[in-house]
Parts: sequence; C-alpha cells; structure tokens
Amino acid sequence: MVVSLSRCRFSWRALPACLAILIGAGLLVLPAQAQTIAPKDAVGRRRAMPLPDHWRPVPAGRKGAETKRTAYGAGTPEERRAILDELAGVPLPSPSDLLPRATWRDAEWYLTARELCGLLLELRDAPALNGSPEPLVAVEGWRWTGYKGGSEVGVLNLSAAGITADGRVVCAILTANGDRLQPEDRLARLFSTLFRSAEKSR
Repeated sequence: MVVSLSRCRFSWRALPACLAILIGAGLLVLPAQAQTIAPKDAVGRRRAMPLPDHWRPVPAGRKGAETKRTAYGAGTPEERRAILDELAGVPLPSPSDLLPRATWRDAEWYLTARELCGLLLELRDAPALNGSPEPLVAVEGWRWTGYKGGSEVGVLNLSAAGITADGRVVCAILTANGDRLQPEDRLARLFSTLFRSAEKSR
C-alpha cells in the first residue's frame, strides 16, 4: 500500500490533512469511540484530498466499500469524485455487510516508502508515535523509535522509523498486497529483523 502525500509538505500546519489521509488509508487507527468521524468531516474533503494528478480520490473511511466498488474502480477521477459526493449522506456499512475480499486494486491510496519515512519522522513528537515503545521495533539505547502498522483484507503495511544512539536516522517499510490474508506473524518477524539490523550496519 503506497499513498502519495506530495502536498502535505510534512509541516505542522499540514498535520490535520496528513493525519486525515493516513487515517483514510488505514495507516493510523482511531480509538473505537472516534471511528464514526470520517477524516473529511474533521478537516474537510478538499483539505484531506488535494489530489495531484497521480492521486486517485478514495472514499473516506469505509464509505462506498461495496456499494459503488465496481463503478469506482472503473471510473475516471471525475466519476470517482461524483460517486463520493453521492455517498456523502449514506450511513457507514456494518462489518457484517462487507464481504471479506480484497478491494485494494479498486480503491487505494498511494505513498512511496520515502514519503512515508519522512512523515513518520516529522510526526515523531505526536502522541501516536511518541508513546510506549512498540516491542516489534524497540531497540535498547536508541534515542527514538516510532511504528505504525495497518492492514485490511489482502494488505499488510508495517512502517517504522528510528534515531540510533549515535544520531543516525533509520527507516523500514514493508508492504504486502495480495488477494488473501497476509501471513502477519511471519512478515512481522521478518520486518522486525530488518529494522533491528540497522544497529549492526555502520
């Protein structure tokens, strides 16, 4: 899963839009009591979706996950925006309404690993990335580590950045896409080994 944030510019002024994009992409998880608030409702659709040419508009939250999936996947950017506008007043589906199949080929955000690393580092003082260390990537003696994972059917994303004891910046991104559930435990172990190996590579 790759998401383009070329207009976020990784600044605190752009933080609301950047967070909305990450939430919409499933890279940030809201607490259960806040999950009914769509990112567009918090910061506005246009701020959350500045849409450079290489972007594709994506439903906020789970809106349109099934009802317009086929039309959305085949639509032009203008047709996709029209579908989003049409769905603006439709209630979110319940989990039981969603079929357990991969939809990432039809509707997905795109962000390069380099962009995602930059965003993790820019947000390193945010509570979501500056709380208790994530055991998957925690390294004793490092100045800071931050981790964010995300998944949906067919997709697993593991992202981590860190600053070593001697001040080196380290970042690792693992993304797996497919039509079935990903082997999360196996991929998490591989990712953890990859990230921690930076301690030995000088």
